[in-house]
Amino acid sequence: MAMQVIKMQKTSIKHVTRIVILKLILLQAMACSVVGIPVRAADGKSSNVALKHEDEPGFYTVKTGDTLLRIALDFGLDWRELIRLNNLNNPNELYVGQRLKIGINDEASRLSNTQGTAKNEGTSAQEVSIRERKQSPNSQALELRVTNTFPDSLGEFQIDIQTMTDTASLQIDGIEQGGRQDGRYTIKRVARVGQASSYEIVARDVYGNAAKKTITVNRTTVESKNKFAALDPSLIKRKSERDAVAVIIGIADYKNLPKADFSNDDARVFYDYATRALGIKPENIKLLIDSDAEQVEILRTFRNWLPSKVRPTTDVYVFYSGHGLPTADGQSIYLIPPRAAKDLIEDTAIPFSKINAALQSAKPKSVTMILDACYSGQSRSGETLAASARPVTLKTESRLFPENFIVMTASQSDQISSSNPDLKHGIFSYYLMKGIEGNADTNSDGNITLGEIHAYLIENVGRHAGMMSLKQEPQLLGDVNRILVGR
Repeated sequence: MAMQVIKMQKTSIKHVTRIVILKLILLQAMACSVVGIPVRAADGKSSNVALKHEDEPGFYTVKTGDTLLRIALDFGLDWRELIRLNNLNNPNELYVGQRLKIGINDEASRLSNTQGTAKNEGTSAQEVSIRERKQSPNSQALELRVTNTFPDSLGEFQIDIQTMTDTASLQIDGIEQGGRQDGRYTIKRVARVGQASSYEIVARDVYGNAAKKTITVNRTTVESKNKFAALDPSLIKRKSERDAVAVIIGIADYKNLPKADFSNDDARVFYDYATRALGIKPENIKLLIDSDAEQVEILRTFRNWLPSKVRPTTDVYVFYSGHGLPTADGQSIYLIPPRAAKDLIEDTAIPFSKINAALQSAKPKSVTMILDACYSGQSRSGETLAASARPVTLKTESRLFPENFIVMTASQSDQISSSNPDLKHGIFSYYLMKGIEGNADTNSDGNITLGEIHAYLIENVGRHAGMMSLKQEPQLLGDVNRILVGR
């Protein structure tokens, strides 16, 4: 009995299974009969050639060979929903060019635009969609932004590059710089000196877009130009006032001769060095500049003013910056006042012998003469003052300079005593005052001897003149151990 019941149950289960399978087959057949008939062209033949179309978002244009079921599957829809959206009475009556509503989904729209291409190329619509999703963020041309700095003194400059996208490759003159997700690059290069250098920059992003730019960088030759510290009397610790007198003369503006550049400034600045470094009272300084230094005024100063200030214990300082000339016989020199004339030098210039005589007549303790003038017959700029001038050689003979005289000159007899616009002074005067500031105190004992200042002048004046393609060697006549600037 039990066996019969079991057999009956098995038979019943088999019967139900057969019924379910039959229903599924019938359902599929119905679907195929309703939506599975391919659309044919007007001539009744099926075709795989897609028509050119412009689908709006959310719509699809029916093409030859389409079926309702295939369209629904391609766009991830249920075929019943596709019938409902389009109010299709007979889903088997699709025709080529018919516009079907497929929803407002952007993904469906992209699929509708690419389905035909996918079929023709043998690529599924899903694969095309994935590729286009990767490319869609940057479908336009790559934007390449390039800026660069100017080359510095060593020629180095910087190139800043932005591609504004994920960059697969960047090359500069064919040299690969690699890819960068943020598309930002900072590259340093050294430009060639004296010419324009071009650099070709090629960028390619991960979407296959490319762009190219060329920049040109000019690197000029840097002119060699030294910087010089301005004269600064404040660096000098002011010395105690002492029994000393100074005559300071500076003539730059000549009426009948070339200008002696910066000679007046030499004298003006030396005034402060005389008061601070040499300890000379301002009332004991006679300053004669340009038109105040006429022939009469110079002679009056040495013959009248100076003797009134000098005692046997007085040290006398004479500073002269301007033109000088040798005498016709080459045995002495002239100081040239502003109105001196070339053709009347003997009558309009001042023979140094007159100055020397006035100094000796005053009977001072000592005389220190500083002459920033050349006696080769040329001006500071190299112009000829007297064509027949014979260079003079200063001598220490008693008839010219007594034993208590010290003489410093800017150059030797056949050289030019030059000035320099960068210094705004005569070369000799500039380094003389720099030495007095303390630069000439080689042993740092607080005292600057004549030997120390002369050595400092020989080195620095000579080097500076060399930069100007000139030769200038200061001279010193007198005791090298004598202290010029004391503690």
